[in-house]
Amino acid sequence: MSTILKEYKKAIKIQYETEKKGKYFDYLQSPSRGKLRDLCWLIFEKNPTQDDLNVFRNLFSMDFDHTKKNKFKEKKDKFRPIETFYKGETDPANIDAINMAAILVDFEPRPF
Repeated sequence: MSTILKEYKKAIKIQYETEKKGKYFDYLQSPSRGKLRDLCWLIFEKNPTQDDLNVFRNLFSMDFDHTKKNKFKEKKDKFRPIETFYKGETDPANIDAINMAAILVDFEPRPF
């Protein structure tokens, strides 16, 4: 793995440690796939950037659409690598999962 990618992941983890005490602490303090999914939907309802929309499409194989919330709820398992990354249990290889982890804690600059 490149040094730059390692630094990107490390910076996201530092941002996570700050954000889990912030505005979305109830989603991030003890992250679960369901909480992260719900936070993701909340964030994407608030005028996401085109880069963020591309990460969403790549990770979930669907475009973000306000009318597809029930279909999105089925994607909970896609948040497993993000949950375990935040908890320090794994080091995800999927760049889209890493970029989504960055989106959920509003890490900039992103995407990788």
